[in-house]
Amino acid sequence: MIFLKETGEWKRLEISLTKKGLAKDKKGIVEFKAFFTQDGTDQVMNEISRFVKVQNRWFYLDGKVKSVANAEMTVNQGLNAPCHCGSGKKFKRCCGK
Repeated sequence: MIFLKETGEWKRLEISLTKKGLAKDKKGIVEFKAFFTQDGTDQVMNEISRFVKVQNRWFYLDGKVKSVANAEMTVNQGLNAPCHCGSGKKFKRCCGK
């Protein structure tokens, strides 16, 4: 698990894949990318996490970090791609100016 220094800030979470984890399931797996800023640099962490449901509440068991990288290197920056900042705008209309 990644722990941010006091200067870090979580930005957004993108779910890539889920296995099980539905209402009738007692366990589930989620693969996600967590975007954050650390020491002024945008970063992204890719993790696969296991969850278990106890008394209808989901709890994090553990996870395996697949990668941590500079977000600028991992995001499609084509002009028509969604902007990596999370604004919802196209890259060319946002940070690509």
